[in-house]
Amino acid sequence: MKKLAVVGFLGLFLGIGLLWCPPAGAADNVKFYLGAEGVYSFTNFKAGGTNDSGGFDNTGTDVNKIIRPGAHLGLEFSGMLNIDLGFHYRGGLHFTTDSYIWGPIYSYDTDVDAYSLMFSIFITPMPSYVISPYLGGGVGGTKFKMSTDDSVVNGTVDNISFAWQAEAGLQLAPTPNFALRIGYRYLNLGKSDLDLLDMGAPAGNFTGDLMAHEIILGLRIAF
Repeated sequence: MKKLAVVGFLGLFLGIGLLWCPPAGAADNVKFYLGAEGVYSFTNFKAGGTNDSGGFDNTGTDVNKIIRPGAHLGLEFSGMLNIDLGFHYRGGLHFTTDSYIWGPIYSYDTDVDAYSLMFSIFITPMPSYVISPYLGGGVGGTKFKMSTDDSVVNGTVDNISFAWQAEAGLQLAPTPNFALRIGYRYLNLGKSDLDLLDMGAPAGNFTGDLMAHEIILGLRIAF
């Protein structure tokens, strides 16, 4: 995972470089833009790892349905190609998954805050039309803060993981410098792994894979 995180952040540095230094000869066709979005997110959590105190594997999935904001900045080339740096906040998430289920039943209560920075490329194939499809994808990194507790074992971690996304939708551009977008995004926020403790003693580990299916409504203003 560390190697994947490095790849993601190299992508981010490349994106920042491209934002500051557009290709030679393209300046006349380049616009800088700012964007904002509201997202209805079906955020899925899959638990894993091993509980050494109970001698079992952690299992189970849970879903949160949330509305969260996002922000973008980038460069638009001839209305067709966007090089984009996006920020995604998926915080205040709570998930319940299985812990010990033989005899007394225990559940893990897990809280997650996730902040992602993504470098993406989007293509709008019909920029001269008021309504055009768009599609794209990108890579980046997610900063996780995750804590879990099943009343016997618990743990907390802050870490960074590799993230990626794919997106498609429709763009409505009534003017050359203003656009609305509605679309679908698959967002894989990556995996977090924490050490479990039982009264301070090591008790295995708990992992959480986080991904989301999202409906996006956003706007972009070019300068």
